[in-house]
Amino acid sequence: MKLKFKILVFAFILLGIPFVLGQVSNIFEIELEYDNGDLALKNLNVEQSEESINNFGEYSVEIRDFDDLVISIINFDVPNTRSFESLDPNTGKIIGGFIQISNQTEFIVELPYYSNARKIIIYDSNYTEKLTIDVSHFAKDISVKKQITPGTEELEGPKEIVDVKRDYNIYFIIGVILITLLLIITFSRKKK
Repeated sequence: MKLKFKILVFAFILLGIPFVLGQVSNIFEIELEYDNGDLALKNLNVEQSEESINNFGEYSVEIRDFDDLVISIINFDVPNTRSFESLDPNTGKIIGGFIQISNQTEFIVELPYYSNARKIIIYDSNYTEKLTIDVSHFAKDISVKKQITPGTEELEGPKEIVDVKRDYNIYFIIGVILITLLLIITFSRKKK
């Protein structure tokens, strides 16, 4: 009975490895400059991230595919405010404060990566288009790239993009195989 319990504990540990390691996925990492309500692209990359993407704020982002259909809509805020508080030096209690709003700042927006994304459009709170970013060079499917640029050389992405979500499937498969082998060995020993 103790051996079966140990096998079950071991099985749950093996199956839990991918969840403990976290779900890694690809994201668009967009570095933007904010200047009095205007946005400008500073840098764009596809990176790997374990963190979830925040989806709140007054700015909206549409990720569109090669058929100009919306794949995803994400919201974000421009981090252009800072809070300051005044403390009483004798008591250490807050006696006042203010919020400073900056007209210029640089920040990073993280968006989910889609292998069929063609462009990213950023809108302000009034749904006025502020910036359009071409991300077609990050698309995985080369046949799609050729369709959008007929008669020209195919686009090349700045680096190879790996679908990292698939990497954890191998841990799950190996875990299932190991558990199956342990169960077979355990039950074959009892029959003898």
